[in-house]
Amino acid sequence: MSDAATLFDMIAPELAGNANKADAIALAETQTGKAYGDAREHAVALLAAHILTVANREGQSGAVSTIKEGNLSIGYQGDVAGYLGTTSYGAELDRLRRSYIMSARTVIV
Repeated sequence: MSDAATLFDMIAPELAGNANKADAIALAETQTGKAYGDAREHAVALLAAHILTVANREGQSGAVSTIKEGNLSIGYQGDVAGYLGTTSYGAELDRLRRSYIMSARTVIV
């Protein structure tokens, strides 16, 4: 599999030229564990894209709910389930995480 920077450019081409790309990838590297196995680089790229997308919103939170073109207006949804749900990259990371990381289960005997 490709490295995180190559995957980042593939999944988030609109962010590929961002001046903070390398820093976002480095930050994502420190926050992504080994539980993703062979998909770890993919997880790092998704988290880095999520971090930059949130940073580009200048403090606005939530998933984008409305976009108006004339006089540009972007609305954000308030009640999003979790931080990762605020971007499509975060939602995909959450899906990937759920496919690799199993939670503990209690069995009643």
